[in-house]
Amino acid sequence: MAHFFKPPDGERVSKQTVQVPLGSVVPLGLWGCCESPGVYIEIKIGDPSVARFEDILGSHRDPVSQEFKLYGQATGKTRVNAVTTSGAIWDWFDVMVNVAPPAPPTPAEQLFNHYKA
Repeated sequence: MAHFFKPPDGERVSKQTVQVPLGSVVPLGLWGCCESPGVYIEIKIGDPSVARFEDILGSHRDPVSQEFKLYGQATGKTRVNAVTTSGAIWDWFDVMVNVAPPAPPTPAEQLFNHYKA
């Protein structure tokens, strides 16, 4: 069996929702990425207009794990599946791409806004 994780600490994200700010990159990985020796599980995105992978075949990959980067392209929700050659889904996680909240004001901005009012 396989499971998705966040490198470098290996926090498991299987069957959860991963938040990706619009225009940002989130590093992820799949542990147990081979269904048999030399046969890699395919990682599929339900809606590639919402999120996409950086060149997944050029990313770190060995018989035990595969790491990749997920980009948030448009606001929305989609699912990422780890699919075997027979079409079985071994693991999944949802991706929620949303606009990142604005950064909190700096102390100087707070002071300026206080006296501006």
